[in-house]
Amino acid sequence: AQFFTLFAYLVTFVGERRAELTLVLDNGAYGDSVVGPARFRGFTLVIENPNLRVLPRFIAENNLKPPQKNDGMWRQRLLGPSDQLYLGDATAKSWRFDLFLDGEDVSEADREAAARAAEEPLRPLPELTWARSTRAFGAHGGPAPGPGRSTLEALEIHRRWLSQAEFGPFGGFGDPQDAAANGTPRNGPSALHNVLRFSAANLMHGAEGMVLQQTLRPTPGHRVRVPEGGAALRQGMSPRTLQQPHGFTALDYEHFSVDLLYDYYWLTGDPLARDELARAGRGLPRVLAELPFLTSRGEGWCMQAAVLISRATGDPEPVERLHERFRERVEPELGSPGALYVLRQPPHRDVLGGEEPFDAPWQMAAFIHGAHAMFQQTGDRRFADAAVRAAKVMAGPGWVDEVGPKYLLSATDPDVFTMPVAFDPRAGTAVMQVGGFVLAAQLTRADADKSMFKRRSEFLFEPYDDEVERAQARLNTWFQLYLDYVARNR
Repeated sequence: AQFFTLFAYLVTFVGERRAELTLVLDNGAYGDSVVGPARFRGFTLVIENPNLRVLPRFIAENNLKPPQKNDGMWRQRLLGPSDQLYLGDATAKSWRFDLFLDGEDVSEADREAAARAAEEPLRPLPELTWARSTRAFGAHGGPAPGPGRSTLEALEIHRRWLSQAEFGPFGGFGDPQDAAANGTPRNGPSALHNVLRFSAANLMHGAEGMVLQQTLRPTPGHRVRVPEGGAALRQGMSPRTLQQPHGFTALDYEHFSVDLLYDYYWLTGDPLARDELARAGRGLPRVLAELPFLTSRGEGWCMQAAVLISRATGDPEPVERLHERFRERVEPELGSPGALYVLRQPPHRDVLGGEEPFDAPWQMAAFIHGAHAMFQQTGDRRFADAAVRAAKVMAGPGWVDEVGPKYLLSATDPDVFTMPVAFDPRAGTAVMQVGGFVLAAQLTRADADKSMFKRRSEFLFEPYDDEVERAQARLNTWFQLYLDYVARNR
């Protein structure tokens, strides 16, 4: 019977004896295996060629021990032996290695050069000012201005990554395993803006580790398969383990973010990142197929993700599907001009006393991000008009003058709403709206709207516009578009 599938990516360098190998142990994420969630004892890489030098990346992060030599061959234990190892259904585990083919005709200088390249891989990055001028970064352009070189601040970001990320072979390496983690840490206009702003190889190293771990995330919209023939392999696994292997959850409707994968692919052309984007794209239609109702946040992030997937893979289908969906499913449900909502959600017991249909201004900001990306990709003015309409709701009925945005508001009564409870109205989810107003200002044809959106974004950023707060604000994904806009319009 077929068990796991093994496949690899090999990147070679013209005129050099070194290469980069990415190895993927697959349990149905890519191949045709239908084992279902499965335990296994271990996995070992055997190097038969005595002249082939193999150095794994992320040795400490993957808890790797030195290789052992047996019968003239090197064996690198990648996992186990352990009774606790398993792979979830439609997931995989990835490793990356630096290779060097040694031999009698190889000079010591070539060996030393290969060793340096393996210990500190070359990580070419585009020049920041040029990248910003193209407006090609992420879904919307940017990022914010930066030093364009590694600084003490970049070293501190890397230090925090080392001290706070969850490592181990099945950890997220700094990316939350839960796609729906509180605070939407995986969503935004970009993920790797600080890599570009600091042109920092150490931050790129951390990003590479997070990307390699993305294969552990279940395919979106995939229902876990539990074939009878695999019952012994999943013995003792809890329902939670079956659904969320190693804590990883699939991308869902309201948290469908491919920002990390796209930014890394945009910066590197990495083939694994591209194929992970394609895998997310294959799952997106299933995520959208059986929704009980629409939300501003869900539609926004799915539209933005579809654009990024199509751009990276060259496959127009994700954008075409979302374009058709917008015409047939979303546009008929959009609030008309003057409505108090963008997409009306049914009453919920925890919202506004459980009696009111509602929407949320901070979720409307996600809708603007998605609609802006779709307009840029398709040229269909209906996306631009929908984004502007959403911004007018945020700036009008979704706003309290001199205070800031409402948190939740009734879709039928302008006097029924809630303000944030645990944080200042210009903190927390409010920061998501800054970029939304910037994007809407680009799309509107009315000077009065443009002026209003500009005032709203300035008001939201005001608490962060001092010498102390501004340094942290420059790092924040939600402020990248605003700071880029300010720099362009000085």
